Amino acid sequence: MSVVAVLSEIEGWLARHAPRTHTMLNPPATPDQLGALEAALGFPLLPEVVAALRWHNGTSEDSGGFELVPTYWMVGAEDIANDARRLNSSAAEYDRDDWSERWVPVGADRCGAYVLVDHNVGEERGRVFTWDPESGERDSWSSLEELYSDLRAALADRTPLAGCTYDLVDGGVAWEDADLEA
Repeated sequence: MSVVAVLSEIEGWLARHAPRTHTMLNPPATPDQLGALEAALGFPLLPEVVAALRWHNGTSEDSGGFELVPTYWMVGAEDIANDARRLNSSAAEYDRDDWSERWVPVGADRCGAYVLVDHNVGEERGRVFTWDPESGERDSWSSLEELYSDLRAALADRTPLAGCTYDLVDGGVAWEDADLEA
């Protein structure tokens, strides 16, 4: 199933079950916004990233906003460009050898951690993972399609995603650590 088809199913689920989260999704990215992002990055985005941004250009970070992975809000084109610039600058300043300038931040939490898509050429191209400067890489998916498919399953079947399950609170999706619920 394509990324677009999975995102369409997620959108339908949100509209039916979590209308507040659904209304917090931003409109799609425009061609100008996508062009500006690629210019800022200095390389073309992978088609899955473009498809996601054309679906919705990020979301509100308010409580109940759409989270790509629990606690990581889906960010829009302008935030991706700003986050990438900041992360690349920080990596250069601190001479980090565990960072690649071709990792594109498509999700962010409020504590300096990110959901990244690897845009390097090679076997890892398209891989998605969570990362923070303290502990490095954590959860990982082979592609955005796999991540979105796991998210769709977690929402529809109430199965854990990245160690979290959700409740519907006031029309919004609220993720909680699955271990705390047991």
